[in-house]
Amino acid sequence: MGRTKNTFEKVEHQLSRSECFIILDINDEGPEPPYGDVHFAPQMIIMLHGEVIVEQANRRIVCRGGDVCLTAPYLPHSVSLGEGRSHYLVVTFNFFALNDFSPFDDVNYLQLFVQPELPPPTRHNRAEIIHLARKISALGKKQPANFRTGQFIHLQQILWLLTSRIDTVPATNSRKNVMQIYPALLLAQSSCDKLISLDEAADACNLSRSRFSAVFKKYMGVSFNAFAMRGRLSAIALKLLSGEASSMKEIALESGFADVSHFYRTFRQIFNCTPLEFIGLKKLRQQ
Repeated sequence: MGRTKNTFEKVEHQLSRSECFIILDINDEGPEPPYGDVHFAPQMIIMLHGEVIVEQANRRIVCRGGDVCLTAPYLPHSVSLGEGRSHYLVVTFNFFALNDFSPFDDVNYLQLFVQPELPPPTRHNRAEIIHLARKISALGKKQPANFRTGQFIHLQQILWLLTSRIDTVPATNSRKNVMQIYPALLLAQSSCDKLISLDEAADACNLSRSRFSAVFKKYMGVSFNAFAMRGRLSAIALKLLSGEASSMKEIALESGFADVSHFYRTFRQIFNCTPLEFIGLKKLRQQ
């Protein structure tokens, strides 16, 4: 049986410092075909029971009870349900508030989301993560006084558990170092419809080109050019889905690509299909 092709949707999340996370509590029956999206906000899937298959960056991750799967900004990803009933939480964070989850400089939660792969959880870790996820789920359903604060505390416990499984010790003043690249992130996020050069990004951060490249790669897991490209392609995907797009040649030139073939090649690398296939898959989902 052939594998179902993924289709991705560009999503914007309305998050702020005071509303720094969104939780979707999903309890559903599988199997279901993959559904994918791409967005700036980092995301975490926490499995209580059942099975979901997450595909991102050409990796296929099977998540079961106690597993946690993280998605970096502008990384296309899809989720499909396995056989039977699955219960999991999807937590989307405000990128710029992530490091506010800790008042100290001894941990950088952002680094969690750009790790190539987290070490597998121990049996004890799984049990603790499931226990905390159940508390988060129960608070969301009952909504007692100050329930959002309770959810925030339990999410922080899970994030801390995850950081304790990473061998590398974060550098001193990691929060200060991450703040150095925030202007470039804001620039890339607000200018997805045009090509942002490495020099423009470095100038926005008042850093030399080489220093900016090193800091950005360390804290985002990819080069600035690769990150900005993901952002541009997600903006193009939104145009394709909304019907605002004109010809593929015009889209390619407006987006800073040398020609249509370069645009098609880059789009396929990120979304695993051509722009025309992308539009067709979206229409198929809506039927």
